[in-house]
Amino acid sequence: MNTQTLNLISKKLQDAPQDILDRVSEYVDALIQPEKKPYLLTSEQQNILDFQTNINKSTYINADELYKDLRNKYDL
Repeated sequence: MNTQTLNLISKKLQDAPQDILDRVSEYVDALIQPEKKPYLLTSEQQNILDFQTNINKSTYINADELYKDLRNKYDL
């Protein structure tokens, strides 16, 4: 990375609050190390996800419709 790019980033962030700087740092880490997973799945959870990749998409339920049905059913 060249000096000009680093100076531009530094200038944009110089007055940013610490929580923003922390978020930017985490974002940069994620970009540099995309193979790093922020979570771990059990074998059972991984099997469930693997199974779901083969499900026919026509069986999916629209989230808005599901939410509406639940609201009506339980008077939410």
